[in-house]
Amino acid sequence: MDQDAARILRRLTDLARIPSPTGQEAEIQAWLARVLGELGFEVRSDEILPGRPNLYARRGLSRFLIATHVDTVPLWGHPRGFDAVLQDGLVCGRGVVDTKGQTAALLAALEATGESVSAALAFFVDEENEAKGSEAFCWPWSGGLEGAVVLEPTNLGVATAQAGTLELVVEVPGTASHGATFRERDNAILRALDLISELRSLPFWRSENGRFGQLGVNVGRIEGGFDVQLTPDLCKFQIDLPVLPEHGLDAVRDGVLTLVERWGARYEVHHHDPPFVTPPDAAVLRELTRAFERATGTAPRLVGMSAWTDAQNLVKAGLPSVILGAGELAVAHTPSECVELGDLLQLSRVLQEFLEGAEADTSSSRQLAV
Repeated sequence: MDQDAARILRRLTDLARIPSPTGQEAEIQAWLARVLGELGFEVRSDEILPGRPNLYARRGLSRFLIATHVDTVPLWGHPRGFDAVLQDGLVCGRGVVDTKGQTAALLAALEATGESVSAALAFFVDEENEAKGSEAFCWPWSGGLEGAVVLEPTNLGVATAQAGTLELVVEVPGTASHGATFRERDNAILRALDLISELRSLPFWRSENGRFGQLGVNVGRIEGGFDVQLTPDLCKFQIDLPVLPEHGLDAVRDGVLTLVERWGARYEVHHHDPPFVTPPDAAVLRELTRAFERATGTAPRLVGMSAWTDAQNLVKAGLPSVILGAGELAVAHTPSECVELGDLLQLSRVLQEFLEGAEADTSSSRQLAV
């Protein structure tokens, strides 16, 4: 095995074996603080929830932040549990793609660059819940940052845009009657299914420029009724709807809520965020593109990120952000969460080039300024 790949696997195995489902991030943050200290970083801990600190680290002065989150979803049936098992080039386990594999690749890049290369890092808690970690982002040192790279699975594409989100809980009414009367118009579950079908047919889920591929809506939970002997008089479902940049949050929200209200349904908005697009002349995108080309010999694919990430809150804080990572988003949170070790190695080499390139640019700028 390649020495760099072995280093990544060792770091990932250590990370994966520290269970860090949302709410239990303290141990893994302490581990990261110790490792980063050994790599020459100054580390600050910021407790933004009881016993749940964000972790910030710097080595020298860096123009760009590299950020990710440390919490994972629960096991949810993953057969490898909180572990990292290598088989046929795949590393499997809860969190290995979202995002402990990304963190392991970053740590390997930091080891390879050595203490002479500057870096600025943030490790957030609570991303898989309410994102209170990145919402409380506050860089603890003086000196401005010009942008951020957020590590999330993008299949090694560089995401220059992120879809917004509109998450609703909807209650569809019906009328109770004996089940054998088969009054479908009164069946709350069937009415909810028809409403969902109409929501799916709205024109908002098609990306005009192809950056996001084919999107759709996700019904994550649906419940209602007691027994087939009774027509259900209420059906409740939770739905997550993407918001593409070409449509915007206001248009999507107005269209969706108008339709829901027309069905006489009640709703509660659980979460809503606008999309963002990072401009092509953003310094962080230019530097990451150059680093990718140096590391791989090819230009990166520019893609859109369909999932919410901490980049949203960094953009709100004034940091132009792009998203990059190894592995497929589709397998995150599932019992088959795995990532190619080779992809993590490629990510690590891109990050190493990014850190060294930003350092060279900073040095050049200082020389010119003198």
